[in-house]
Amino acid sequence: MSSFPLTWTVIHEVTEDSPLALLRTADPQTLAASGLRVMLSVTARDPSLSAQVYASATFAAQDIALDMRYADAVTTLSEEHALADMRRLGVVEPELAHEPQASAAAASDH
Repeated sequence: MSSFPLTWTVIHEVTEDSPLALLRTADPQTLAASGLRVMLSVTARDPSLSAQVYASATFAAQDIALDMRYADAVTTLSEEHALADMRRLGVVEPELAHEPQASAAAASDH
């Protein structure tokens, strides 16, 4: 059985100064036609391995979901118990923000 003690979501807020600022005004059709590719590289320290770990991924325009967020996959049952629903990993839903903003939620098989 697969197990994951921690999950991480890397988030980049798309602001006017962001290298991805074009996403603030892009519509899905323009984004798809743009040929945009985003490369992500993450370095972290894994205390269980006592080592640096590395991950990288590349996302094409069609992998970027504008104004979406990852759905909650963990439900708190009580102060001492939580339930992780593995079927919800990777599920995205509309961002319910007060102001229109571009949230980049990307799916990866890495």
